[in-house]
Amino acid sequence: MLAMVTATALAGCASTPSNMVHGDQRQSSLRPSGDKALVVVMRESMLKGSIGTWAVHMDGREVAHLGTATHAAIELAPGEHFLGGPMVQPTPIRVEADRTYFYNYDIPFTGGQAYELLPEEKARLLLAKSVRWGPGHPRAADL
Repeated sequence: MLAMVTATALAGCASTPSNMVHGDQRQSSLRPSGDKALVVVMRESMLKGSIGTWAVHMDGREVAHLGTATHAAIELAPGEHFLGGPMVQPTPIRVEADRTYFYNYDIPFTGGQAYELLPEEKARLLLAKSVRWGPGHPRAADL
C-alpha cells in the first residue's frame, strides 16, 4: 500500500506543464545565433531529485532551474566559461562560435563532476524525452 501511495505521489512530480514544447519542435531550435555558442544543459528523467529543481549557474550567475526531464539552452560568447550549481564545483568549459554543446547535469552522491559532456547523438535521444526550460516555464520569472 505504501509503495502504491509513494508511486502515485512521485508520478505527479514528473508531469509536464502544458505550455512546454516537446519533441522535434524543440530540437530544431538548438542552434546558436550569430557568432555565439550554445550550451544545452539537461537533466535526465530519473527518480533521484525528482521532487525539486536544481539550479544551473553559468559564470557564477544562476540561469535556470532544471527538474527531471528538462533542459535549458544558454547562448555564450566564444571562450572559457564556468558551468556550476549550488552544490557542485564549477566545471570549466571552452566553447567555440557556431557550435552546440550538450551537458547532462547529475549531482553525484559520492563527489566528482556534476556535468558530463555528451555526444550529440546521445543528447538528442535524451532531448526527445525532455521539455525546454525558459520563457513560459513557472520558474523562469524568478531569475
